[in-house]
Amino acid sequence: MPQDFEIIGEITEIGEIEEGETEIPDTNRFAICIRNTDYKVSLTPLTVYPVIDDPRAEETGMIRIIDESREDYLHAIERFVLLTLSSRDAHALVHAMKRHRDASD
Repeated sequence: MPQDFEIIGEITEIGEIEEGETEIPDTNRFAICIRNTDYKVSLTPLTVYPVIDDPRAEETGMIRIIDESREDYLHAIERFVLLTLSSRDAHALVHAMKRHRDASD
């Protein structure tokens, strides 16, 4: 397992919509991947991922995102540029992500 991946415990308040898929949360925090070394299948450079709040993970330099596999995982914060959007812009982005996910199913 790569060194920047760590399982630190169970997360709550994440809606499971199907086995193996995590619902895109209403959030105003997003991460843009800038480095996908060792994660070429699950992370795509310059792709925007929703961030799931996980203060405990962030204290250890990790961030919880919903990746290309549609599951939430912890990754090193250094792999991303983090964005906090206004409520209006975040709402529009989350809805666009949900429409894209629904269209690809």
